[in-house]
Amino acid sequence: SDTGIVSPGQDSLLARVAGMGFDIAGIVDHGDYFLVEGDILLKKSDLPPVSSQRDRLRPSFQYHTTNRVDHGYYQIVYVDYSQIESQNAAWAAAIDQAMAAWNQIPGSSVHLTKWTPDPYYGPQVTIAFGSCPNTAIACATFPSSSGEPGSTIIIAHPGESEKLRTVAHELGHTLGLRHTDWNNRTCYNQAQGYLYTCGEARDPLGAVHIPNTPTSTFNGPASDPASVMNSTGQVWNGFSFYDRVAVRYLFPGGDGPDGQASLNATTPTVTWPAMLDAVQYDVYFQENRSVEHPIYGTWFEVVHTYVGSTSSTSLTDYSRNFNHAQCGAWFPEGYLVRARFADGTQTGFGNIACVGL
Repeated sequence: SDTGIVSPGQDSLLARVAGMGFDIAGIVDHGDYFLVEGDILLKKSDLPPVSSQRDRLRPSFQYHTTNRVDHGYYQIVYVDYSQIESQNAAWAAAIDQAMAAWNQIPGSSVHLTKWTPDPYYGPQVTIAFGSCPNTAIACATFPSSSGEPGSTIIIAHPGESEKLRTVAHELGHTLGLRHTDWNNRTCYNQAQGYLYTCGEARDPLGAVHIPNTPTSTFNGPASDPASVMNSTGQVWNGFSFYDRVAVRYLFPGGDGPDGQASLNATTPTVTWPAMLDAVQYDVYFQENRSVEHPIYGTWFEVVHTYVGSTSSTSLTDYSRNFNHAQCGAWFPEGYLVRARFADGTQTGFGNIACVGL
């Protein structure tokens, strides 16, 4: 295949990889793909021209790729792992757990779900056993230039013990997350047979730093040793705080906390469970109001009225007194709660069931 490997600085495939912030010393040509950072597959046909990368920042800490998953693709990501299921129950269970962990990140609207054969749509991500260049335990593709998730995760070493962490990590690549420890990781040059500290991109352009995450320095200490997106393996302890910040930045929204509203005499109090990382909760009252239209007559519009905010998990609404009310989860009347985070993101509204109203 045409690798396009020529001197950096030209708009060759190699220069495009360097422009995305990857160290070109350790690149391995793998047919239609380049393998970089040990486990990331870059599809050659999706590499952005160098000219389109001029406004990009140099790699810093938690960071995402030039190509990002569009909103229409990440709210439901169908994952096919039927080959894995038929061959290895332990890996299939790890995939289930990894997808559940991604779906439970507070304030994130990413939803990964198992794909079952369907005549109308196919999977967006396929996980299968196969081979990766070098000695990578697994490898994955990044999002495409059209905004779709990376299409492939390959498990190269079925005997790997840290299955859950491996799958969660590779799913992060398909959603556009790069390695957290890029600036101070150790790389192996297979052609020359030596270890070296990589991370300082040959081209000063590259991956985009995610706001509200700390920065690391070349050869410096790890800024987030607990990150699932670190290049080196580790036991599964869940996503780190800054992993969650990064995911909320890339995929904002998600469901707010569910709860209930109840009466003390005639005064309603709304309660809900705490949400991880939330620093404030906003409470609204939703109701239908009739509107007179000169042509269409009487019709109803849904109105959200702000009740108050709190850092606790309950709020009493002294502005309303109920002897009775129509109160449903969403329609026609009821309370809504959303969570806010210190990084500036927020959830959508949670489902508040009404009890005793």
